[in-house]
Amino acid sequence: MPLPGHATRSLHRLAPVLVFGAVLVSSALAQTIEVPNGGFEQVKPGSKLPDRWETGISPGTGATIERDEGTSHSGRASVKITDSSPTAPYVYAFVRSPAIPVQPETTYDVRLFVRARKLRNCSVGVDQPAGDTFREPLPAGTYDWQPVTLTVATQPRQTVLTIHVVADGPTEALWVDDVSLAVSARRRARLAEVEYPKDFPGMFPRPQGELDRHLLVCLTSADDGRTWHDHAVSEATFSLYAVGGCRELTDDGAVIGAFTDTRDTSARPGGSRVYFFRIDTGRGTSRGRPS
Repeated sequence: MPLPGHATRSLHRLAPVLVFGAVLVSSALAQTIEVPNGGFEQVKPGSKLPDRWETGISPGTGATIERDEGTSHSGRASVKITDSSPTAPYVYAFVRSPAIPVQPETTYDVRLFVRARKLRNCSVGVDQPAGDTFREPLPAGTYDWQPVTLTVATQPRQTVLTIHVVADGPTEALWVDDVSLAVSARRRARLAEVEYPKDFPGMFPRPQGELDRHLLVCLTSADDGRTWHDHAVSEATFSLYAVGGCRELTDDGAVIGAFTDTRDTSARPGGSRVYFFRIDTGRGTSRGRPS
């Protein structure tokens, strides 16, 4: 099928281009990157943990992490995670690979094999230098070994990434084995965020003065983050876990997003509640862009 706006060339002129292109793609697909101890065959001296991999369990989490030499997809061992704690903010267990060398602006497939017994709320993810995390939920339930693939694109000038597996909820057992990384057959865009000089410390601007409660304060900017102004202060007290919003305005010129209150127990004890917000800018848009 010809590209839109391009004339169709004769087949004999196009064929050499197609053949050459196929050679390039095949070469790229053959490129694999070593994941240190991706089969969890090596054990950390004096422990039951996989060598080279970081492991962690947040305070108060009823979880365990260890190499299991009785269960594996290949080789002699896998890594096993159990979690008896209910799903809640800051309650998790994880294993994380060492830094793996990668090429900038390249799409990769992270592939691993998982086996589970009564799994809930677990995921595989990739950490990137700017603090971004990409995650793919693992299938819930009980099942034998199956492959899981997460496709990610690196940023400009990015040279390393790390792979992690996280248990975020009650899971009787999760086994992970044969973690690998390879250049993907697919190509994804990875757009870097624009960063502007800031006249405040930290990631977000803060209001002047002190507040005696955990109130939600909203600041707005009309010049793409160069200057900020007070917009609103909540009357209620919140314990914020995450604040997010769309990158583009709605068709009628509004900013929309959501935040999570981790201490809202009106639904159930220990539960959280998601709130949605809308800020009218008074600017009409064309497909999300200010007009």
